[in-house]
Amino acid sequence: MPKPTRKIQTRLVSFQELFSNKVGSRGLYFPSFRRRRPGLFGSDYTSQGRYPMHNDFLKKTRGKIRVFSDIGCAIVLGAPTTLEARNALGKNSAVYAVDVKEAKLEVKKDLEKKGLTLLGHDIAKAPLPVKCDAIRFANVSNWMSQSDRRRAIVNIWKSLRIGGFLLGSIEYFQGVRPVEHEFVLRKTERGFEEVIL
Repeated sequence: MPKPTRKIQTRLVSFQELFSNKVGSRGLYFPSFRRRRPGLFGSDYTSQGRYPMHNDFLKKTRGKIRVFSDIGCAIVLGAPTTLEARNALGKNSAVYAVDVKEAKLEVKKDLEKKGLTLLGHDIAKAPLPVKCDAIRFANVSNWMSQSDRRRAIVNIWKSLRIGGFLLGSIEYFQGVRPVEHEFVLRKTERGFEEVIL
């Protein structure tokens, strides 16, 4: 007898909550610190192993995710988190590495050999050219103005299919140390729901 699949638990999140301090005791896209200068912390750029909860979630839901996009994935550094998502999802999913910065030709060729599709795109200006089952938009929002964040969320909404997932992460300070907070939202007809991980 097959194992019963566990139902995803969620709670409704309003658009206003995305920019407040009400979701999970932290604002999803309005961290408690202002934009900082590059190089201040080692975590300014994305790195391998940065999103373990996201990777676990992608493995568990891989059958539902055929198209995945990783926005702001540091293509110039080899898109390490996108490669981890590719491994978590398997070969049956299309995986897009999305960034506003261009990479060197050798890096592009290497990433394409590893199964990624590279896409130069600014999410604050327009929706993605593909409809996605899941999009990661993590920490890149720290580098955006609040108006750009709002436009980015609207464009991500337009780029996601109903039932699609938005994987996010913010960094905030606990004392003097930065702490990563990963979360997952699901798009519904009425708005986003927070997935209880």
